[in-house]
Amino acid sequence: SQSAGNTARHGFDPETGLREQGRAHFADAVVASASEIWSQNGFDRLVISAAPRMLGALRDRLDGPMAKALSADMDKDLLKIPVGDLPAHFADVAAF
Repeated sequence: SQSAGNTARHGFDPETGLREQGRAHFADAVVASASEIWSQNGFDRLVISAAPRMLGALRDRLDGPMAKALSADMDKDLLKIPVGDLPAHFADVAAF
């Protein structure tokens, strides 16, 4: 039996749900933007890096030519890395 003072959470956690919704919305926006750039420039390969859950969300949304062009992905959050230091993180998977 549960007491009236029990504050255990059951079922849907609003904070987690909102975080997942935000991740999905951001992944949709990133892939839409990349698709637009892709269609204009027609680059021949795609390399992506993101934190593990975001990387999965991005991969799930890639289709057609972009999915075929995905040559590498890295489950690393590089958000706080200075732009000038990024090439070193991609040295094994991309040519600059």
